[in-house]
Amino acid sequence: MALPLQFSTLSFSCRRPLLPCHRFKPLHVSAIGPDGKFRPRPSDEEPPEASDDSSHGVSPFERFQLQVAAARRRQEEQFKKDQPLFLSAFALEEDPASPADVTADLPSDDPFNDIDRAISLKRQELVKQGLLPSTPPQKENIDIPVDSIDELTPEEILDIEEIDELHGLTVISSDKILEENPIKMPAKELNAAVDSLNSTSFELDIDRLGKSKGQILEPKFRMTLLELLDESQVVPIAVYGDLEVHVTGIQNDPKEVSSGDLFICCAAAGNDGICYITEAVKRGAVAVVSDKEIDLDETLECKALVIVEDTDLVVPVIATSFYHNPSKALSVIGISGTYGKTTTAHLVKALYEAMGLRTGMLGSLGYYIHGENKFEATESTPDAVAVQRLMAKMVHNGTEAVVMEASSHGLATGRCNEVDFDIAIFTNLKTDDIDFTSHKNEMDYRNNMGKLFERMVDPERHRKNCEY
Repeated sequence: MALPLQFSTLSFSCRRPLLPCHRFKPLHVSAIGPDGKFRPRPSDEEPPEASDDSSHGVSPFERFQLQVAAARRRQEEQFKKDQPLFLSAFALEEDPASPADVTADLPSDDPFNDIDRAISLKRQELVKQGLLPSTPPQKENIDIPVDSIDELTPEEILDIEEIDELHGLTVISSDKILEENPIKMPAKELNAAVDSLNSTSFELDIDRLGKSKGQILEPKFRMTLLELLDESQVVPIAVYGDLEVHVTGIQNDPKEVSSGDLFICCAAAGNDGICYITEAVKRGAVAVVSDKEIDLDETLECKALVIVEDTDLVVPVIATSFYHNPSKALSVIGISGTYGKTTTAHLVKALYEAMGLRTGMLGSLGYYIHGENKFEATESTPDAVAVQRLMAKMVHNGTEAVVMEASSHGLATGRCNEVDFDIAIFTNLKTDDIDFTSHKNEMDYRNNMGKLFERMVDPERHRKNCEY
């Protein structure tokens, strides 16, 4: 039997409990300062960008005025710094005779007139400011009292007499001279010259650039015989005559002797050389070097005689000392071999000229001072005196390098003994073309060619002053 359920009456309140009522205040952001400007917190990774206007309240016109004032301030400082220089420059100018000279009407198309006018006005302004003194006007035709004139020297009197002789002479123009003495030129050459003058085009031949012939300057050398012997360190067997005689040249060929030369007698076997010495003295030799005793008083008319043991050995030494060892100032390339010396020499010369170096050459086809300035060659390797003379001429004319054919004959006779080589080139060795007048056999032929390389490894031959 189900029991009846009885529920007691319960009362529930559905309202929320009352909370104390407070006034809500607005939140303050920490990035906004009390002045209302935005100040980002350190925790903010990307602060807002600044506005485009970074003038800090300065208008563009005011900024322009500030820049102008700063530029003017720098200009004034620079002017004060350079003022002594300006004043010294204007002090060299003279004041015009009158203000009208400054403002005179001059051609306006000439800018130099405007410059002169501006300089005169600026000088007047500096004079008014007291920065420059006023220069007095120049006096013309100043009469010098006769009492203040010193007596003329004999040289001045001679000059005045020469001037008086020139008075009354008439100057003849070149046109009148040509009319009286016309130059006859072939019609073909005349037409070519006229065409070249009338031509307005200008063509530059690159291949011939730097190779044109120029004037070759002759160096001058002069020293006493005593100085020459001391410089060359040649120890003579005997010395006769005046050792203070001045020598102006060296020759070992009597036909090439000129006045003032020292003649070195290199006589052939079986010849005492007296005929060579006599001819050299007649041509003007002032001193003679010989390896044979000669009666100076009875036979010769020269001023000095030097007796040495072997003239063939002292020729290159004396020549090198007289011409101041020119190979030291050059880059010397020696080429030896049986065949191909001349071809190789021209190739090396062309290579050096392509590098912009003024290059000479001594070879069988000619002796080149530099470029196309050429002397006729008598031998592939000149004699010892000619080698030093030509190299001295190269140095005097600005040559920087020289290519030299060093033949076996030249090496055997000592023509290259006093040449300081920088580079040695060997082409080939063939025994089918041996000159047995200079070489005893094939071995001697080979050994003579090897002399070029012996000098390359000899420390006593390295006399160049190299600076690194």
